[in-house]
Amino acid sequence: MKKKILAVALAATMVVASAFNAFAADSLVGSGWWTDTQTSTAQSIADGETVTFSVEVSSNDSVADGEYAAFCVEATDGTYYCTATSDGGIWGGADLADPATTATSTGAVAGGTYTVTITRSGNNWTVDMTDSTGTSLFTNELVLEGSVDFGDCTCYIMSQVADLTVDVVTASTDDTEEDTTTTAAADDDDDDDADATTTTTAAAADDSTETGDVATFATVAIVAAAAVAIVALRKRVTE
Repeated sequence: MKKKILAVALAATMVVASAFNAFAADSLVGSGWWTDTQTSTAQSIADGETVTFSVEVSSNDSVADGEYAAFCVEATDGTYYCTATSDGGIWGGADLADPATTATSTGAVAGGTYTVTITRSGNNWTVDMTDSTGTSLFTNELVLEGSVDFGDCTCYIMSQVADLTVDVVTASTDDTEEDTTTTAAADDDDDDDADATTTTTAAAADDSTETGDVATFATVAIVAAAAVAIVALRKRVTE
């Protein structure tokens, strides 16, 4: 029985570890517009899907808190693309000569945190950006239907002016991961016959799971695993 309890505790701990690793934050350095740009971990985005990023903008040697900052969100299939800036501009297709529009935007500043949402509808794209108060900075749409045909796409945040910490808030359903763990659990020490128990755990982020939900789940799971382990140890001492 003790081994069964410890096996369950181990499985719970592995679930927690997988949850934390599902979407780790990316730290990006911004050296200026189109200068040594860095990108966050690419997320797949299928037709009809939405991916949401949280972007924390930090000061660096060239940008102080409260000063102008900028970054981009981009989607591409390797040939065609859609690029939108925090300033409200959006363009795409096959090269910089393709359609471009600019929406009115208050822009980003160092020290701010922003939510960026990109939605795909066929070959058309909509990008929305809000600040930490929920105030919309802009919503812009790139319509490419009839001029290009996007294949399998990924999207990501691209650094420009100021440094960034990027988290995935809502991921595509294609970016879920499954962790399958098989553990052998023995019967009580008084019983020589052992039985095998297979535990399958899903350590993926649901497409509506937010980072705050993962943290809460992880905390509860850690406490539960610790409690089970303590009970098992106490039982062993008394036997």
